Amino acid sequence: MMSALSISRPAPVWLHRALVQGCGGLTVIATMACSDGAPSGGDAPKAVTEVAPQALVARSWPVQMSNDAARKPFEQHAGWGALFKRDLPSALGAFVADGKEGRGLARIHTDLAAMYGQAALMGANATRHVYGTDRQATDPMEADYLHGVAMALAADCEKAAGSLAKVSSPEGTYAPFHGYWQAWSTAEGCPASLDMDSLAALPMVQTSLEVGTDPSIPPLPHHSFTETSDEARQVETAELTHLLALSMAHRQAAVDAAPSDEQHLVDVRLSPWKLPILGAAPDFTPLESVDAEWLFLDFALVGADLYFLDAAHRDGLEAVGVWKDRSILAAALAPAVMPEGLNVELVIDRAAEFRGQLKEAMLKVSGTPMGFQPGFAQIGEVAVLRAGMIVADHNGQSRDAGILRINAFERSDGPGRDPLFLISTAAWDAGNRSPLRAQEIVHGLVSRYPSIQAARYPLDALHIRLGRTAAPSTAVH
Repeated sequence: MMSALSISRPAPVWLHRALVQGCGGLTVIATMACSDGAPSGGDAPKAVTEVAPQALVARSWPVQMSNDAARKPFEQHAGWGALFKRDLPSALGAFVADGKEGRGLARIHTDLAAMYGQAALMGANATRHVYGTDRQATDPMEADYLHGVAMALAADCEKAAGSLAKVSSPEGTYAPFHGYWQAWSTAEGCPASLDMDSLAALPMVQTSLEVGTDPSIPPLPHHSFTETSDEARQVETAELTHLLALSMAHRQAAVDAAPSDEQHLVDVRLSPWKLPILGAAPDFTPLESVDAEWLFLDFALVGADLYFLDAAHRDGLEAVGVWKDRSILAAALAPAVMPEGLNVELVIDRAAEFRGQLKEAMLKVSGTPMGFQPGFAQIGEVAVLRAGMIVADHNGQSRDAGILRINAFERSDGPGRDPLFLISTAAWDAGNRSPLRAQEIVHGLVSRYPSIQAARYPLDALHIRLGRTAAPSTAVH
């Protein structure tokens, strides 16, 4: 079979650039191998470790997309090209041009829902330190409101209600929001599902959006409070409720865009990133086969990986045993499951070994090295690390989860540089009272996703406060 990237049919622009930049910026073409650690001269080739069963790996999207015919519909569509570059707004525009439905459109809305939810969490994590752990006597009276919302986003009804109750006679722009969160936190059965009608009734809060759009939240700042110091300095800040609503609106747009029998995949993909306040997803029956459009360029390599990650978010280690015969990621993690928990060092080793296994499997299909294959293999390595992070986190191994997160973050480059994972890492950093990397992440993304600027206010406040009072503490460097 003639290569889909041969002279007879030029590659599209986005894939051509992947080929040109596929090996550390060196010019390559489809018929040339990327070095990427390959042996030179007479060195014997390094044996490839079977991290996951070959039959499973053969069904993974990187291997399937090493076939010219399977790859052709994706490489000819600008939406997938934008997703390759992790440019979600451009991908959204390209997919909506096909009509206001479809898996690609549902995927982008899902990613935006998760990203804005993590941005809200980042703001909440920073706020609970600024006006909780690091509270100062000169803080505005309304600081208790901001702390209350942060605790509500963490689904801590008792602390949210306690902070909100300290605010007497709320006035101004935040008063309606205070009333909403006070009613939510003191309601019987809290934490319960959010009252969407009441949320939508709040000033300028958008709980729905047109499929194919990513509207910005209201102009910043949302609130201005006065310190109780002699200087009476003004403290400008944002309303995190807007980010929460934007996340929920994108989730609904994703459901609306998805095929009716596949709508549950929106919640399955959201599961590892879902805020505690949003509660459990509706029940579903797993699909026997998941369409490639849900998987291409994703960190789930086969359909069962989606369901495994959803289960791991709830069940931790137990999910590995349940899914190891169907999920590549569960199979990769299974030997690292020990009586004492997940062995982090072994997960890191197996992730690197899986990268080699995936490269070999892709090469068997393509017959010749392709410039995009190293990037696809890197996604596979990061996917194992991220899966291990989720399992460790929900097995109570918070420090081990942090080690895996940092390893995944350091390897997230090129097509693997997922803005959702970057923002989730910023949220994790903010929770650890360590805002520097989080600020760098936000700075790199805010021009493309201006709404996350709302979470920057508490993040910057945390940075300033720590600079005045104490050195930041970080779980993992």
